Amino acid sequence: MKGKGNPKETRLATPKATRPGSLKENRMRCLRCGGAMVFERFQATMEIFYAWRCVNCGEIMDTVVAKNRELDRAQKKKAVGE
Repeated sequence: MKGKGNPKETRLATPKATRPGSLKENRMRCLRCGGAMVFERFQATMEIFYAWRCVNCGEIMDTVVAKNRELDRAQKKKAVGE
């Protein structure tokens, strides 16, 4: 019976992340340096939050940082007159 398994079942049991080519497509990249990002848990004085951190340059990106940067860009465009 060795090797007589259903190939369809084997394919479905393989996690998507381990299939060839899927890691490259799903990988998050740093906007600053282009390095790989990892999702980590951070702890401030009285709060715990999760964010993406670049393994190369240490850039940290979470929803608060993204919103603040977007607001900053909008204010700069408004000041320049764009």
